[in-house]
Amino acid sequence: MTKVDGPTLIGKLLQSQAVLLDVRSESEFDRGHLVGSFNAPILDDQHRHEVGLCYKHEGQKAAIQLGYHLTAGIRDRLIQEWIYFYEQSDAELKALTCWRGGLRSEIAQQWLEEARYRVVRVEGGYQALRRCMLNHLENLESPPFLVLTGATGTGKTELLQVLLRDEPLPFACLDLEELARHRGSVFGSFDHLPQPEAASFENHLAMQLMKAKAAPFILVEDESRNLGRCFLPEGVFRLMQEAPCIEVTAPMDQRIDRILDQYVKQPLRQQVSTPHLQQSLSQALSRLERRLGGQLYQQILATLVDAFQESADFTLQDSGRSSRHRQWIAALLANYYDRAYEFAKARLKRPILYRGEASDIVQWLMEKARG
Repeated sequence: MTKVDGPTLIGKLLQSQAVLLDVRSESEFDRGHLVGSFNAPILDDQHRHEVGLCYKHEGQKAAIQLGYHLTAGIRDRLIQEWIYFYEQSDAELKALTCWRGGLRSEIAQQWLEEARYRVVRVEGGYQALRRCMLNHLENLESPPFLVLTGATGTGKTELLQVLLRDEPLPFACLDLEELARHRGSVFGSFDHLPQPEAASFENHLAMQLMKAKAAPFILVEDESRNLGRCFLPEGVFRLMQEAPCIEVTAPMDQRIDRILDQYVKQPLRQQVSTPHLQQSLSQALSRLERRLGGQLYQQILATLVDAFQESADFTLQDSGRSSRHRQWIAALLANYYDRAYEFAKARLKRPILYRGEASDIVQWLMEKARG
């Protein structure tokens, strides 16, 4: 076998029976790829640009000759790098791809065969794999969603993370915030890694949904359609909006403590500077000025600024040191997040199957999944 079609490869990737080498340039890979694939370009961005100009002015034959010339000095290193990647896995299927499954992957396959290493290339390339992802998202046949909802600070994300650490579970969990690398709020991105490009986010989401196909249900946290600059596909978002809910509850003090730890203490422990953290939180708050109203916005902002002036050390379990932070967080919860949550709950009118604190919800989910 010298080629593999997209659906077959994806099925084997989901079962950890395949590995995928992507020989596109680094910028092509960054714009969209499959999770777990490895990028080692046969032509990097600069070389690809030069070959493209040659193709435009002198034709295909001259462009191919230039490509061989540009890679002559790095061919052996590339082959060694590719083989090293494949040898790290005992997967039965070793595949490679370029954009359309054309000349770049054909040449890479030929070089590997000359080194007595056999791999298959993806028929249609990454473009075909991308079509498979989009087709799945547009024609979902996944098990039903159960939406984990609740006011901000009740610990929905933490509950999902605890469940995911306890895999295997009798049901599926989908952490959209982790996929998007964003907390799903205006305060969500400043201490995170760069978000994935839209295509990579959608690809990862599609594969997670494929993996969950046999589960009795998928537990997913309630989210708006956009998580930073990542957008949920319309079909997925519609199903979430129509799905029944499990509502997480927690006392207000616990909610404030959780937000304080997430937005203030954790970034400081991660060596985010106090001025940068204050500026990031202030900028995030400014995006809510219209919804809060000018006077209330100014009051919350002043309390936030005062809290940072009071003390920069919030890593200690000392409520006195962070009392001002608790004040602006409490005001923000009461005057923005809680109102927005109640408004959305009344608008959607989704049935709530169970309501309780996190530990009770875990037990309820296990019982439901096991019938």
